[in-house]
Amino acid sequence: MSVVHPAWAVDAPFNSAWAAYRRRFVRATGRVVDTGNHGISHSEGQGTGLLFAVAADDRDSFAAIWEWTQANLRRDDGLLAWRWLPDGPVSVPDRNNAADGDLLTAWALARAARRWTVPDYRVAALRMAAAIRGKLLVPGGRGGMPLLLPGTQGFQHEDGLTLNLSYYVFPAFQELAALERMAAVPGADQAWQAVARGGLDLIREARFGAHSLPPDWLLRHQDGELVPDPRFPPRFGYDAVRIPLYLALAGLLAPDLAAPFRALWLTAPPPGWVDLVTGAVAPYTEHGGYLSVAKLIVDGAAPARDLTAEDDYFSASLTLFAQLPLA
Repeated sequence: MSVVHPAWAVDAPFNSAWAAYRRRFVRATGRVVDTGNHGISHSEGQGTGLLFAVAADDRDSFAAIWEWTQANLRRDDGLLAWRWLPDGPVSVPDRNNAADGDLLTAWALARAARRWTVPDYRVAALRMAAAIRGKLLVPGGRGGMPLLLPGTQGFQHEDGLTLNLSYYVFPAFQELAALERMAAVPGADQAWQAVARGGLDLIREARFGAHSLPPDWLLRHQDGELVPDPRFPPRFGYDAVRIPLYLALAGLLAPDLAAPFRALWLTAPPPGWVDLVTGAVAPYTEHGGYLSVAKLIVDGAAPARDLTAEDDYFSASLTLFAQLPLA
């Protein structure tokens, strides 16, 4: 008789959702396809697929996704190129990385090493953790806290730093801190705790417009002033919806942090975006995975839902994230 460790108990609704997700978005080669973005693949999607596979105890899918990721996206410094194109003469024309893709992948590898006792996954997770700390954490936060760059290139400017608060994957910080603590990596635990504290400070400060919401993209001026980054629309939208999601998954969604999201989503179906300067809202409301995140934040739990034909990659990913079993 096989024994299931309580920390890794089977979650049947999640496993069912993962099976549907895998059929629709994960190719046999291990490539995770963004169906809402011309069929490209990216490090965020690969990390997401890895994370869902380990949560569902799907070792074969995990191995395939990781093999494809290494073969097609891995950089010499241990991070991942952010995008792979299915058409065109060059599949990876831009070797820049994306912090959220790196963090999701490292988090998944650390969980896989812990669940399945695979030394190679542990080594890979440690290498990625060290690269993220060394390449993406920069000084500049209040009280000396480090800031998380969205990528190694293109986000440090004369007028300040471009930041994306939805790239602060707080449960990944927790997992990687535990991993490197067990490996006795000097200073790593303090670094992860510091970037998490700095991220919480930013989320508390970066509140704009009538709804006091954070923007998809944030600019931190050299003097510390925070404003919606003028290089992007000043919106709370599909990027920023992941801010309360990751806080909730990490057990860090304190009442004051949850308040602006709950206030927006309690009274009406979620709008697709909110303009933080004019107060205008999208002429459509969200459904699918976005609504699953809203229910998680408002109700404390997201009900299981089947994926529908309307769910593209991102909507389906939010659906599974809102139900992700964590241990």
